[in-house]
Amino acid sequence: MNKTLLLKASIIGCLLFSTLIGTAQENLKRHTIGISYGFGQGDFVQLTKVLVSPSYEGESVSKYGIQYAYDLNGVQLETGLHYLIQDVDLEFTSSPNGTQIPKVITPHQFKLLSIPVGFRVNFLKYLFFNGAALIDIEVENTGVRNQSALGGSVGVGANYFFKNNIGIFVNPQIAHRALRYFKENSHQKYVERNISFGLAYKL
Repeated sequence: MNKTLLLKASIIGCLLFSTLIGTAQENLKRHTIGISYGFGQGDFVQLTKVLVSPSYEGESVSKYGIQYAYDLNGVQLETGLHYLIQDVDLEFTSSPNGTQIPKVITPHQFKLLSIPVGFRVNFLKYLFFNGAALIDIEVENTGVRNQSALGGSVGVGANYFFKNNIGIFVNPQIAHRALRYFKENSHQKYVERNISFGLAYKL
């Protein structure tokens, strides 16, 4: 009788242990880390017409990032740290009385550390939609208006994970990086279009 009870207890114990191990492994795989590289185009959208004011013309943008995501019942919460390098042309195009003067163009550049806080929703197995609030902190500037600001981004993308939990992804996005400047307002707002490629790993 005691042997039978011991056998039953052992079986139940093994089942519980297996369940706990499986649950722990499943929970561990809720965490995903990644690295990415992106490139694109940045533009300055002029909201009001100003006769005498420097005009910013965005050129190419490069973007390097690390990402972290936590799977919460099918919706992933995302954050990370991105480093952006934006080339800009500063232009003067008109005089106070509205007459045209020769265009003067000087090249500039600014660099940002950007912290996204957002979400990702997966659909059709390999596709996803993501959006985030952005906190941008300027770390270098050669002559453009300070670009530290609050912004937002939206994007769509695709990812694929192999059996070893390593994945690849592509993520086109559009970001309005100047919804609210920290130091001073501007009649021109920075908008960026980019596409990022990266590697991810499920922990």
